[in-house]
Amino acid sequence: MWISPLLNILDLSFLTENGICYQLIEGELVMSVVPGLSHQRTVFNLLFLLGKYLAQNPVGEVIPGAALIFSDFTCLVADIVYISNLKRGEIIAGEQICAAPELVIEVLSVSLESSHKDRRIKRQIYQKYGVKEYWLVCPEQQNIEIYQTPKLELAKILSGRDVVSSPLLEGFYCLSQEIFKIQSTS
Repeated sequence: MWISPLLNILDLSFLTENGICYQLIEGELVMSVVPGLSHQRTVFNLLFLLGKYLAQNPVGEVIPGAALIFSDFTCLVADIVYISNLKRGEIIAGEQICAAPELVIEVLSVSLESSHKDRRIKRQIYQKYGVKEYWLVCPEQQNIEIYQTPKLELAKILSGRDVVSSPLLEGFYCLSQEIFKIQSTS
């Protein structure tokens, strides 16, 4: 019986030199789908809103497209992560994120496979390694699912004029609809 070898972080570093986004889930190589415009607009809006808050309240930083190295065999790429100033030294090592950030935000793509990966597989890994809060943002349905510790269970689903906030970002709030706003070109 032939067993394919598990890949590790070193293997992944050689693969990422070609510019394609790969993730490593328990030694299995997973390619990411190229995100569509609604995904990218939503990421931009979240970065803008969180960035504006952090400019006035410098308690941490948000990082887009971050590689999260959880073990030699697990490295995920998150759309957005938040790391507080208090935890920075425990989470960031040199140029790498080597422990669970406090908040991870994933923007769902239209693909069922991608949605399943974010909803089930990534959420389980984030829970296993200690992420405190996980937002699943769905541009298609224009809602935000908020998962919180201790087991990253669904705490609430927000949409429309619901207020988005987090105990990790004291004083941050916005309306759910602001996250899905399309910027006008006029």
